[in-house]
Amino acid sequence: MLTDIIIYGALAVSAFINILVPISGSSTVTPFLAILTDPHRAIGLASFYFVLSGVIRVFLFRRDIQWEEIKRLLLPSLIAAGIGAFILVTIESRLLLTIVLGFTIYFFLKKVGVIKNKENREAKTLVAVPVGLLSGFLQGTGLAGSDIRNGYLYSRELSIAQVHGTTAFIGASIFFLATVIRLA
Repeated sequence: MLTDIIIYGALAVSAFINILVPISGSSTVTPFLAILTDPHRAIGLASFYFVLSGVIRVFLFRRDIQWEEIKRLLLPSLIAAGIGAFILVTIESRLLLTIVLGFTIYFFLKKVGVIKNKENREAKTLVAVPVGLLSGFLQGTGLAGSDIRNGYLYSRELSIAQVHGTTAFIGASIFFLATVIRLA
């Protein structure tokens, strides 16, 4: 009983801090919880709190949400999040790490100007779909996926507030779906 109170209290405090200082909760909150309890329970609990904190972020950044990016990213993210939530325990971490590293390097190169942005809609969608799939899949499994999505959004030259609003909307949607699947 006391252990559960400590776990829920630590989760509430870390989720609140995560709202104020938007960093990847799956790479900070979830590992912290995994120290206090088993990893599957940590992921389940963190997902529930990420839904709640995501709703607060959406409200705070509602004027900055970029609906064009939502249209590009949300459906692939939700599809992949559903798949990720179902196959949480069968993921090979080295493969995921390699993919994440590849996307991170790609978006870093775009941000510093080595890779130029193409201004046609088809190119935006072609990049957005894999980003949505990968970030959704990772978040569906309880891993950090928002960094990939944020890298993509920053490479689109969005402001910090626009990135926070847009990624909060998508992240809350992903965590809501993953939480429902885990509860089922």
